[in-house]
Amino acid sequence: MKKLLYLILSVFATLSFMACHRNHEDEPEAPARRTILVYMAAKNSLSGFDSADIGEMLRADIPSDCRLLVFRASRSGDPQLFEVTGGQLKTLKTYPSSTVGADAETLVQVLADSRALVNSLQWGIVFWSHSTGWKGAVKAPSLSRTFGQEAGGYEIELPDLAAALRTVPELEFLFFDSCYMGGVEVAYELRDCAQYLVASPCEVPMTGMPYDETLPCLFNAHTINGLSEAIDINVDYYIDRPNERCPSTMALVDLKMMDQLAAAASAVYADSHELTETPQQLSLNATFCKLFVDFEDFVRLSANSVGDHATLKFALGEAVLYERHTPFMWTSVPLLNMCGLSVNPQPYNPNYSYQNLSWYKDVILP
Repeated sequence: MKKLLYLILSVFATLSFMACHRNHEDEPEAPARRTILVYMAAKNSLSGFDSADIGEMLRADIPSDCRLLVFRASRSGDPQLFEVTGGQLKTLKTYPSSTVGADAETLVQVLADSRALVNSLQWGIVFWSHSTGWKGAVKAPSLSRTFGQEAGGYEIELPDLAAALRTVPELEFLFFDSCYMGGVEVAYELRDCAQYLVASPCEVPMTGMPYDETLPCLFNAHTINGLSEAIDINVDYYIDRPNERCPSTMALVDLKMMDQLAAAASAVYADSHELTETPQQLSLNATFCKLFVDFEDFVRLSANSVGDHATLKFALGEAVLYERHTPFMWTSVPLLNMCGLSVNPQPYNPNYSYQNLSWYKDVILP
């Protein structure tokens, strides 16, 4: 009887342990505090730099309660969605070889796949590719990218980029490691897609930012502090490399303040005069230097009302939380007037699809 009782108790204890173990396994995985998706549209002239940057990501210190995902569409191999974990790349999904990274439908699919595969409280996106800010395709597709550039003339127009990002709940931040995305038109178009935007109003060096140093900042629970620190690291990285002739200009924008900035800008556009001086130019490219100038400098030189200019400067200070830049652009043009955001000084130019932008419809036309 004692042996039977002992057997029964032993079996009961074993079953209880198995039940507890099974229930533990069935419990949903605790959500990550923050997940960052690096979106790499690399079927272009940047192919090769993507491998170097992924190498940096593998060396980055990722907090244990956070996740790092990478979507990579390059010239070699099928596009894939990876997770960087333990210094290794773990493949989460492989896409058909025909998949184009610089395509809004692909972005929507990758965003959906990422959400389905990873449970996370917060999300941030780093965009990696070529880009031309608000500038849409027109007569010279090779010079018109908006965001992304891939063989065949593929790109994501700014309104389509915003629409794709709206398919998921609001993001914590958008970080562009690509050229010219630090424009007031871009920030206004994306104002309901994320809380914060980090971007450059100028060109970005082909080598991009040092991911092993900046990624830990992007996981900082104090988002503003972390994004500001990432800007400092990026700018300091290129200040120490003058032989690369690289500018580095970046700004942190509170997208929730863009409506206030738009209201102030609308008053300026309603009472302004044609420019008689050239605002701070933000490009040496023959086309882009006419399309991207410093926003505050443009307002200073075009506003008729001192009060309107002052109101805009205040709203700009509320929207741009942090800005840093190297002293020169390509070692030849001093960056003297830098507010952190660019603007198109020729808003009525019919080229480049400017009239399709929300900034034009909501701010300039009224």
